[in-house]
Amino acid sequence: MGDFSDALLLFAYARQVAVDLANSTYYFECLQSIAIGRESQMLGEHVQILASQGQSNRKEVIRAYSLLGIDPNHVSHLSDEIIIGQFKARLADISPSMVEESRNALRIIGAARQSERIIQEASNGMDIFSRAWQDGVCEY
Repeated sequence: MGDFSDALLLFAYARQVAVDLANSTYYFECLQSIAIGRESQMLGEHVQILASQGQSNRKEVIRAYSLLGIDPNHVSHLSDEIIIGQFKARLADISPSMVEESRNALRIIGAARQSERIIQEASNGMDIFSRAWQDGVCEY
């Protein structure tokens, strides 16, 4: 409703996501659209905070699946292992500069599917680099 305050919209968004996490990408997309439509600084800032925490909208999730060569129309039939396998198979065929983008796509998919296994796989490359840096293998 047009007369709802920004604070009420944020409350409603938070409650909706809390009870229907599976559709959080849709609710986030709606919140983004409302923030743009209202030109609300408060909503815009909240959207940016959520995005920095890893929240994605449906378009970003579809783009992530497509980047990994997975048809978004069939993802409900795919296990986490198949998605991770597709990601690993593509790593061999892409340039080093695309590896980070592919890991980010996998992270978006993991968050959308609420899959700790996929999120962990997306983080594995970063963890290896971080450990190498801490162990002194990599130098600046």
